[in-house]
Amino acid sequence: MQFQNDSYRISRSERDFLRMLFQRSPVIYCEFNRFLRLSYINQEGLSFSGCRPEEHIYRLADFIGPEKSLRTPWEEDHSRKSFIEVRIQSANGNSLYLNCLWWAIEHEGKFDGIACLGFDSTRHHQMMEELQKSNSQFKEFAQLLPETVFEIDMEGNFLFLNESSYKIFGYTKDDKINAFDLIVPEDQPRLKENIKKLLSGEAIKGNSYVARRKDGSTIPVLIYSDVKYQDGKPEGFRGFVVDISAIKQAEEALLESEEKYRSLTNRLPV
Repeated sequence: MQFQNDSYRISRSERDFLRMLFQRSPVIYCEFNRFLRLSYINQEGLSFSGCRPEEHIYRLADFIGPEKSLRTPWEEDHSRKSFIEVRIQSANGNSLYLNCLWWAIEHEGKFDGIACLGFDSTRHHQMMEELQKSNSQFKEFAQLLPETVFEIDMEGNFLFLNESSYKIFGYTKDDKINAFDLIVPEDQPRLKENIKKLLSGEAIKGNSYVARRKDGSTIPVLIYSDVKYQDGKPEGFRGFVVDISAIKQAEEALLESEEKYRSLTNRLPV
């Protein structure tokens, strides 16, 4: 088993192990074949997609709609922090979004499909649309959300934080904090690099980081953000932070199960 490698390449037998492990997981596990058609999805994913459980699983191929250009990233090497977002068309015709960790499935040395472990990010797309609205509408909307919603200037100073932010990170409105204070030092260079990409016009989806609360405890997060402009010039950023602890816990359970699996097979007579 090679789940720990940086490129996340797995064989068909390792894919079968993932199916067994995540069949009844509270997170979504699904697979796409080499033509990027949905070929397998677990119970949580059935609820997500809108397909009836009694329907044959491969009928979901009719509902999948990722862009053809997505095939190339799956075949390239990515770091373990890499998340990717796929679009799925549900049974009722609506577009749904899945933000996920992924593995490239290989068979006889060739690309054979994709395995994804993730969560429904459809609402986060709707939130990004709301971020584009006027300042008053943005703040009213942000106060209704359970996620951290922020607005910062070009130096990372907070111009706005919703009420949920203080509960999640343990700070008060009297605390003077910078956006970089909320990210562990080892992730800050990558955060700064992604900020440069945003300013250059590159489309950046949710990026994963390890955030730090006031008490020093950490939490794995995805950060979605967009540049805020004034008179055509960038003046800061708006965005929100999503807790991905459930996905990371599932990933840790996978690695723990893999270790037990390897230990068991090593004891079997050859």
